Amino acid sequence: MTNDMGDYCFMPPDGFSSLLFDSSRLSVASKTELLDKHFLFEYDRELFVNDAREKLRSYKSYLFSPTALHIFVVTGACNQNCVYCQAGASSSKNKRMSVETARKAVDLALDISAGQELVTFEFQGGEPLLNFPAVRAITEYAESIRGDLRINYCLVSNLTLLSDEIAAFFKLHNFNVAVSLDGGEALHNANRPFKGGSSFQMARDNAYKLRRLGVQISAIQTTTRRSLGSAQDIVDAYTAMGFSDLFIRPLTKLGYAKTQWDGIGYTAAEFMGFFNEILRLIIEKNKHGVFFRESHSSMLLRKIIKKEPINYMELRSPCGAVTGQLAYNYDGSVYTCDEGRMLGEMGRADFCLGHVSSLSASAIYNAPACLAVCAASCLESLPLCSDCAYQPYCGVCPVINISEHGNLYANSVTDFRCEIYTGMMDTLFSFIHAGDPETMNVFNTWIEGA
Repeated sequence: MTNDMGDYCFMPPDGFSSLLFDSSRLSVASKTELLDKHFLFEYDRELFVNDAREKLRSYKSYLFSPTALHIFVVTGACNQNCVYCQAGASSSKNKRMSVETARKAVDLALDISAGQELVTFEFQGGEPLLNFPAVRAITEYAESIRGDLRINYCLVSNLTLLSDEIAAFFKLHNFNVAVSLDGGEALHNANRPFKGGSSFQMARDNAYKLRRLGVQISAIQTTTRRSLGSAQDIVDAYTAMGFSDLFIRPLTKLGYAKTQWDGIGYTAAEFMGFFNEILRLIIEKNKHGVFFRESHSSMLLRKIIKKEPINYMELRSPCGAVTGQLAYNYDGSVYTCDEGRMLGEMGRADFCLGHVSSLSASAIYNAPACLAVCAASCLESLPLCSDCAYQPYCGVCPVINISEHGNLYANSVTDFRCEIYTGMMDTLFSFIHAGDPETMNVFNTWIEGA
């Protein structure tokens, strides 16, 4: 059982029946746990509501902060031909953000973030290093006008275009660089073809270069059909390159991934078979003294075990579109989120809020697209989601719903994304219920190391 505050407990059928029909039959231990976790209350309803309200406010604290993640898509062009490109990137040299547009995007982002102490500027593409002048312009302009606001700079890249000058710039401005890494060389090169040679070798060598300079470097994995039989290969590749985090991500049916799904996609059940295999490999590695974390599980465990209000946009209710993130496209159009921008590249501008030259913070928050996406992702009021035991930890994506179902609301009974998140939490709660001390110690080290 779960409740809106993120608490959970396990009950046998007879205990559950007692809770529903006659709580006096509950054991003392069960009743104490249920009272502590706000499944039951005694004596004073108002005191109960006041206490539960504070827990709920804490669990939903992300709703009280302005937008904190600003994604700058500095180019729609790319120099690789990844089989699953969700952004619909191309080789076009015209899809580049100008310096003028970049500055207007920064002005808007800082206006929206007024009152924040810390925000994140994330650079994406295409391949953002194809338009490094825009990355430089955004960073230097933001630094010149940010005042007391702290800005974390992040960039997602294949690293094939990394130069000494760019690496030094990343070091100077404390960038966190995320390199795409799908597994070992054969798997990575098959997923991410590159005319200039081995995309794996270039990613590996330049990741090492950045690490030697002291630049924060992480990796992003995407699971294709080729990945399903390569669990050990993926873990070994990440370990060999010195990474301690592996974020197992399913494909999203946007861009090329949607059009090529029959060749690279899989069922939710197939993905979960792969996920469970790789999770068990990682847990065993930890039991042998090697800290190595599966990041999707780590985020969910922080919500389940510690009841932390993590700010991962896909696992919020409502989702992080607008209220948590905004995406500024290379042409100056502003979208509710990065997925909304990807859908825009597919020819559907449902989630476009306007242009940086004319938008204001108030106009963005009152835009019909903002209001619609918030209403469509509030799990507490969605059919099926509202009654799901995993509702306190989950999230929905209206953009993917539009792409998949032509509607803001998915049919959750057969929804691919729903089946995957349900499967992940089935797995994690199975481990928690089993209560193996070694496994729980591994989970706690993942959470504390977050």
